[in-house]
Amino acid sequence: MNLFSSNTFFQSRFWIFFICLTFNLSINAQTFVNIESGVLFTGLNNIRNGTNGTLFSLKNDLSTPPSPFLRLRAGFLLNNKHHFSILYAPLKSLVTGTIDRDILFDGKYFKANIPLEAVYKFNSYRLTYNRRIIR
Repeated sequence: MNLFSSNTFFQSRFWIFFICLTFNLSINAQTFVNIESGVLFTGLNNIRNGTNGTLFSLKNDLSTPPSPFLRLRAGFLLNNKHHFSILYAPLKSLVTGTIDRDILFDGKYFKANIPLEAVYKFNSYRLTYNRRIIR
């Protein structure tokens, strides 16, 4: 199964779950959906793999273009006490370029001045439950 079809599979299951949950809890619940979007800029991203790896920067040594991102949070408040939510926040940046020195990364040597490609990925998924004690 490739990445696109597995992502589509996850997203379709999420929406089916959310729609079923919304219809089942519509009597005493308040539902919400928040969507956030923006652009990721790299400020500082230095990498060294292990203690013997070469220190290099995704910002200064390679070309890191601004990357768009999207966050989706959906949830509901049940009986004005129980708060449930789910967060889906994928974050991925593709970095390319060449470095003028040899690099040791993960036990492999990469020669100077050859095209490199790095993927910075930090996906976040959260399932949250809170109970209100004081009103």
